[in-house]
Parts: sequence; C-alpha cells; structure tokens
Amino acid sequence: MQDQSEPKTRVFLIGFNRCATTSFHRFFNANGLKSVHWDSGRLAKRFYANIGADVPLFKDYPEVTVFSDMIYLSETTFIEPFKEFERIDRAYPGSLFILNTRNCDKWISSRVQHPRMIERCMSIYGVETAEEVIYRWRLEWHEHHAAALRHFMHRPDDLLVYNIETDTPDKLGAFLEPKFGKLDIEAFGHHNGRGKYERMAKTKEAAAS
Repeated sequence: MQDQSEPKTRVFLIGFNRCATTSFHRFFNANGLKSVHWDSGRLAKRFYANIGADVPLFKDYPEVTVFSDMIYLSETTFIEPFKEFERIDRAYPGSLFILNTRNCDKWISSRVQHPRMIERCMSIYGVETAEEVIYRWRLEWHEHHAAALRHFMHRPDDLLVYNIETDTPDKLGAFLEPKFGKLDIEAFGHHNGRGKYERMAKTKEAAAS
C-alpha cells in the first residue's frame, strides 16, 4: 500500500546534465510539485546505495514528485542514474519521463565549459586527450537517446522528448496536464546559460503575433 505522503505520479528527467535541468526543477517547484535537483550528488549516490541495500531506489525522497540532474562526478567517480530509466520504470510504474535534449554539439560545448569536467573524465576513463572524452560523450549521447526512444516506443503518453532549443513550454504543459492539471507554463525559463528565459520569451511572442 502506498504511503499517503508519497506522490501518486512521479516525474523523472532522463536527459543529460547541461540540458536545462535547473529550469525544469524551478518550473516544477513554482507549480507546487516538490522537486529534487542534483542534491550535491547525493541523489545519484543514494540511488546506487539503495540498489545495493535492496531497498526502494528513492526511499530517501519519499515526498518528492520530480527528480532531475541525477549525476555525481568526483575525481574518481562518474555516475549517472538517469540512464537507469528502465529500472526506474519498473520500480515506479505509472511515472512520467522527460528526455530533455538539445543539439549534441552545443551540449558538448556546454559540458566542456563546465569546471574540471573534461579533466576528471580523462582520469576516470583512462584516456589522455580531451578529444577521446568528447568522442565517448557523443557515443553515449546517441546510445542513450536511442535506448530511451526504443523503451517507450509503444507508450507515447509516458515519455516527452523536449528539445530545450526548439520546443516551447506549452508542449511541456500539455504532456503533464492529464496527470497534474493545468500548470503555469510561464514559470519555465532557461537558467544557467546565456539564453535565460529565451523559451518563455518565444512563447509570449508567438501568442502576441
């Protein structure tokens, strides 16, 4: 029996970091849906610790509805539980998944600018050049996207592919409305980048035209 404090429907962002995860996090919180974002890496670390302990994957966040930026990177460890969407899907049936995405080259450029990410990944991957890290990132990007699309192929209502560079918040609102009702899509902006609030501005311009 489900604990009454637990959300009936959870939402998991399964795109890579540097794909507007902060914007999604703030959007959900602004709409009254409790969201956890990165949590200083604890979100990712507890995920795998809970697998090892054979307890619910997100037992540390019983009242949380939305999970984003499930990643932890240190000098010796790089884990990304969002790639475990099949396991999450089995553990939390009825959940919604958002594949937040963007142009791959722009995503790589953003990751390269992230402090010490290249250097740490060179050490973890056991490679000598940044080019080798970028090659691996690009491969993982395409493999992950293909796997997610394949898994949800016959369940279009459960997966939203949201391109942060071309899609507008009304697409996000329409996807969530059946489970959460009408949300304030104007609460969605683009944070942590030069394009802050660009998506919101485009939506308002389109409505005014």
